[in-house]
Formats: sequence, structure tokens, C-alpha cells
Amino acid sequence: MAQFRAYDATQEPIFPPFLMRYARGTTVDGEPRRQALALVNGRSGAQCERFFRPLTLEQLLAIVGEHPQAKLVAGNSEVGVEARFKHSAFAVQVYVGDIPELRVVERQADGVSFGANITLAQFARELAQLSSELGTEKAQNLEACLEALRYFAGNQIRNVATVAGNIATASPISDLNPVLLASGAELTLAAAGGQRRTVKMADFFLGYRRTALQAGEVLERVFVPHSRAGEVVRAYKQAKRKDDDIAIVTCAMRVVVDPASGRVHDAAFAFGGMAPTTVLAAQVADAARDGGYAWDEPAARAAAVAACGAELRLGYAVPGGMAEYRAALACSFVARFWAESCAALGLARGADAAHAGEHSEARELSRGQQAYDAVAERVVVGKGVAHLSALRQATGEARYVDDMPAVGGELHMALVPSAHAHARITAIDASAALALAGVERVLTAADVPGENVWNIFRDEELLPTREVHYHGQPVALVVARTARLAQRAARLVRVAYDALPAVLTVRDAVAQQAWFGEERVLRNGDVDAALAASDVVLAGESYCGAQEHFYLEPMCAVAVPRGEAGELDLYASTQNPTEAQMVCAEALGVAAARVVCHVKRMGGGFGGKESRSVLVSTFAALGAHHTRRAVRLVLDRDSDMRTSGQRHPFYARWTVGATRDGRLRALRMRLFSNGGFSHDLSVGVLERAVSHVDNCYRFAATDIVGRVCRTNTQSNTAFRGFGGCQGMLMTESMLCELADRLELTVEHIRRINMYESADVTP
Repeated sequence: MAQFRAYDATQEPIFPPFLMRYARGTTVDGEPRRQALALVNGRSGAQCERFFRPLTLEQLLAIVGEHPQAKLVAGNSEVGVEARFKHSAFAVQVYVGDIPELRVVERQADGVSFGANITLAQFARELAQLSSELGTEKAQNLEACLEALRYFAGNQIRNVATVAGNIATASPISDLNPVLLASGAELTLAAAGGQRRTVKMADFFLGYRRTALQAGEVLERVFVPHSRAGEVVRAYKQAKRKDDDIAIVTCAMRVVVDPASGRVHDAAFAFGGMAPTTVLAAQVADAARDGGYAWDEPAARAAAVAACGAELRLGYAVPGGMAEYRAALACSFVARFWAESCAALGLARGADAAHAGEHSEARELSRGQQAYDAVAERVVVGKGVAHLSALRQATGEARYVDDMPAVGGELHMALVPSAHAHARITAIDASAALALAGVERVLTAADVPGENVWNIFRDEELLPTREVHYHGQPVALVVARTARLAQRAARLVRVAYDALPAVLTVRDAVAQQAWFGEERVLRNGDVDAALAASDVVLAGESYCGAQEHFYLEPMCAVAVPRGEAGELDLYASTQNPTEAQMVCAEALGVAAARVVCHVKRMGGGFGGKESRSVLVSTFAALGAHHTRRAVRLVLDRDSDMRTSGQRHPFYARWTVGATRDGRLRALRMRLFSNGGFSHDLSVGVLERAVSHVDNCYRFAATDIVGRVCRTNTQSNTAFRGFGGCQGMLMTESMLCELADRLELTVEHIRRINMYESADVTP
């Protein structure tokens, strides 16, 4: 212990200097030095069976030559996602972060060659320095790369993620690949035996997540050429938020303009988010280059935008959605680039180019403050009072369900989800899961000792006996010694199905009249007469989609058997401990007094844990009942969102009558909610929606009828507002369309139709 200094509570512990020297490879005599590693995992079926860490490019190529399907790992920002969320297993993994040859930056006469495994953070620093030294004329491509990196992930990711990883994963919405593609970058691919070949970025992407990399090859270098006189390169990105977000559309554009004629003689327009791969829009480049116009003519802009709209058309069902918006974004980026490039080249002709868009400034850190007025000590109203658990929550001392220490011998549970939205179960084979050491039980509907049905209408099974009714519905439960083992075993349970027709949307349900029996009606006055007397009658449809609760604490429960007469303690994150207790007791076939449900706090609920949390607590109780040991079930975010239900989507068909000055006379509305596969709380949500359709507006006559549609989706449930907001939204959407028809402002229509004193609601 003599070599250690005594702890000084007044000093912050520093990061160990040895680890910094070790990471740089500059350890001194007597300290361990970094060395190549080859690790073998003897456990059969492990996620990684062999792990290598080479220290030279030669070692890497030899390993990849021997193991052509090896997965190369640098920052783990992509492989980690695949392993955790896609449950991908890579038998051979090679860490490439300690190979100096793959991080070398070389300046050449016509460009810069970057070691492909350079981190994005180091890449940004090199780009900034090179841009400063080379000047704008030569550094256009480098500056565009730097611009793309401004909003590329956060510092933690940029410090470990690499240029090679970004290129080789071939994401169709990569921020960096469009810039490299537009700039004419070239890649050097290396293989064992000194073999090397050069591939242009334009030829590298072969399809969705497929590249020109062959088995046994690695990406060694990326060459970015210098720009030249008359050349302008820009990179653009549109995401849902400015910083650290995945792109909706990302692009890079380059033109080289002849100063004498003002015409484009070389161009490249690269887009991400518009195809299965990052693509070069050849027709847009042709329009810019061969359109017959000087580049600063508005006709040149119009030709390029029109070509973009024609070439980058997206189908309605395109993955990622927002087809029209993405197409419009691509066209708007072309128009913006035209204006900015004209301004940069001093070619501005007319007002459009004079108003060229400028690169947005980096957003500063958000700041905020809250001021409290001085209030007398004994006054209550207006006094700022902290939440009872505020300090414990802010410091992390507040204990939630999954923070509870493990009970001795505790087991973990995972769900086996349905692979179909609607299907008949023909067989369940759990033999492969049970063969894993540490797997205790696989439970199905046959293992429910008491009642297997629940909820207010008794129309839902805890575990399905014959049919599944939505994709992701729990079919079986796996109980094992660790959470990871339980999840792994759950993926080994084989369920055979006979697929059945499925109804997936509320519109499909309405077309097939697939709804529950309950109907809610609100009628007042003679709607037919009021419509006939109206100056304007407008018919239309309105729709609002689902919304995920996204509470910070996912669904979770710990069930602890107490050793006699079926007694059980249930620790659950639920808004309804009474129902959790009752359903659990019914499922186990014991008196409710034998089950005690504990709820100290929740990490959010918003209605999502009003009823659907009961399934999770009952599943944990079933596991505890059969094993006589404590069982913990904590859903990951994907499982939670897949199984728990959301805010109800609503669809309305309406006919509204009004005077020419916008006064509302009549409303006929047929309101449909997507209840999912069971009732749950959908009838109550519908009642609230129907009674809130009028919002704050006076209608002389109303005829409102609501139905709950039955679909093959998870059972939708309570959410703050409980249907009221959906009912009001249908009417607000309708008023916007009516305002367009009457050529009035919607604010005017709202104002003149608001309820006044002594008015009566429907």
C-alpha cells in the first residue's frame, strides 16, 4: 500500500496518468505495454466467440484474411446497437482502434488522404486546420465535411466513432457520405498479401447496407480531392431537431462554374434519405450542366429543381414515411444551393440570389431561471413548494422498482412476443430455451392456475390459448437466472402459427365495420333542417394518430412469494395497485388478501400504467408462483412500446353547415377510435371524445355518433386528456378547412362561435 497516496477529501480524484500513457502507447519502464490480443470464449453460443486486438495493419489483414466474416469494431457506436437492439451475434470481432497506420493524415498535391479509422473528433480537428491553411478555394470539400460534422451526433460519439465505420455501415441517411460522394472522394481497400485497390465513392454503395467491400478487405484510406477555382461545395441536413439527431434528408452539392461563360461544366448532387443508399442525382447534375443556361439565371434554378422533383420521387409507403415532405426538402435544398453558390461566386443576378441563405450559427446552450416573489412566511398561496421527493430524485437517491436490491435467489423474466398481428397458435416448442443452463421455466397459458381472462369487459387473455391478436403480444414467459439469459432464451422459443387476416388501421376497420358493440350518441336539434338552411355545407375527414406515453421508467414489477398459502408481495410501477392486486389474485387462484401490492413512486405514467401495467405485474407473479422464488420483470423500451398500448388514434367523417360570415349552424360527425384488440378503457375514452367534439363552440344542431373500432394492434389505453383532446382536434381540423372554404381566418370563425353566458352545450 506504500505506493498509494492517502485519500484527500478536498481534492477531486484525477484520471489515472498511467491509463492515459497506456492509451497513447507511451508507458514507461516497469509499466505494462499495449500488446496484441487474441481472446477465445469457450462458452457455446456466445455472442462473441473470438476477439482480436491487432496493433498493426499487417496483423489486421492477416486476421481478416483468416476470418473473412469478422466484424470490425472501432467505436462500437453501430455494432453496439446491432447487438443490443437487433440481437445480432458476431462470432469473430476485431477491435481496430489501436492501429496507428489507420489514423495517418497525408497531404498530397491534389488532395488529402485520411486514415480511414480516424475518429470523427480527430477528423473535425484535421479538417479545421487544413481548411485554415489551404484557403477557401482549395478547401471547399473539406469545409463541407466539417459543416456536416457540426451536427453529427454528440461529443461522446464523435470521440470514438470513425470515418471508416460511417462509410462501411452504408446508412442511407449518413451525414458524411453525401459530402464524400459529391466531392469525388476515393477509397483505398486493402487485403492480405499487400493487395490494394481504389474504389470511387460513386461505385461503393451497391444497395441497402451493401458495399463494394469484398470478403477479407478492409477500408484503409479515404482520399478527398482539393476543390478548384470556380467551384462551390455545400452540405445540408434537415432533422427533427437541430443538434444530435438522425437526418430526415441530408445532402451535399457541388458545381464548377466557368468564369467566362457563367455555365456549369461539372456538377454533383448527392442525397441521403431519398433512396436505399446515398445516391448521386444524375438528372439534377445534367440539368445544371447541360440545361443551356448560365448558372445564375433563374431558369437554371428552375431546371435543377424540376429535375430534382422528377428524379427523387418517393412512393407513399416508403420506409420512414413523410414522402412528400422529403421530396420537398430535396428540392428546397437545390434551390438554396443555387442561391448560395451564385452569391459565393459573385454571380448574383436578381433578387433571388441576393437573398442567398446563410449557414446557420451554432446554437448556444439553453439557459433559464425562475424568480419567486417574496411571500410572507405564513402565506400559502403563491409560495413555491418543492415536490416531496424533488431532492431525492435530483440526487438519484429516489428508489424505483428496478433500483430495489435483488432478493436472495431472485430470477428474471422475459417475454416471448408474437410474430404475427393475427394468427392461430398451432404449437409452442420451448425445448431449445429450456436446454440452456440457468433457464428455470417457460410458462404458457396452460400454466395459469386461476383465471386467464381480465379487464373490465373480461375480453382479454393474460396469455393467449388459441389465437394472437397483435404483433408483439406475449405468447409465453421465460424465467431464468439473469435478465440477459432470459431474453436470449425467449428468442429460442419456437411458436408455430397459421396466419389469419388482420385489420391494422382505423380506416380499414371502418371499411369492414370491425367495431365493438357499444355506441355513444349525442344529438341536439334538427341537423337535416339546419344543414338545408346553411349558406355553405362542407363535408370532409379528420384524423389523428397514436401517441406513446414514453414514461422514463418502463413497465416493471418484482414479485416475492412469502411462503405460505400463496401469499405474495408485489412491487409494481402502476397507477392502479387495486387492479394489480385483484387480477394477480384471480390469475393465481388465491384470495385478494393474499396479495399485497406496493407502489412507492412511478417514473411517469400519464395513464399508460392505469390498466396495461397489470399484465406485467401478473406475469411476474406467475413466475414467482411456479418457481417459489422472487421474479423481476423489467421491460426494455422496445418491448414496452410494442405491448403497452398508446393514446387512441381517431378518425372522423363530418358534415358542417355555416353561414357565409362563418357562424356554425349544424354538425354531423361520425367519430371512430382505434381501440386495439380489446376493450380496455376505450369506451370511456370515446365518451369523453364525443362530449368534447363541440370544444368551446356553439352549434345550433348536432348529430354525433362514436364507435370503438377493433383492430389487430395492442389495446390502446388511457392517456392524459382521456379522449377529450382527440374530440376537440377533429373539430379544430374541420374549422380550418371551413375557413379555407369561406376565405375567412380560422381565428374569426372561432371567435364568433364561442360559447357565451347562458348557452347550453349539446
